[in-house]
Amino acid sequence: MSEVPAFSLVTAHDSYLVNQGSHFRRYDKLGARVVTVGGASGSYFAVWAPKDEAVSLASVLYLECGGKNGEWIPNHHGGRENLEVIELLRSLNHVTYENSGCAT
Repeated sequence: MSEVPAFSLVTAHDSYLVNQGSHFRRYDKLGARVVTVGGASGSYFAVWAPKDEAVSLASVLYLECGGKNGEWIPNHHGGRENLEVIELLRSLNHVTYENSGCAT
């Protein structure tokens, strides 16, 4: 698998339009999609969180979302992993690979 250089579909002009409240095609820049950069295909994911220091998707993998710190509801195995989300990601990876040949 080849490494894809860091890049973003979001430009300075997009930032300007969002800040002005006049960006009417954010769906073209944000969210998840398969892209090819420098001959390598892969998954691209972007969110708009200008006031946040960091954004993490890892929390959806665990059953700690929305609860107080350290609280979670065990899955049917007694663990804290969100098995439904893990299965969704596995399915997404499989479908992406089967339909485009790229790894996610």
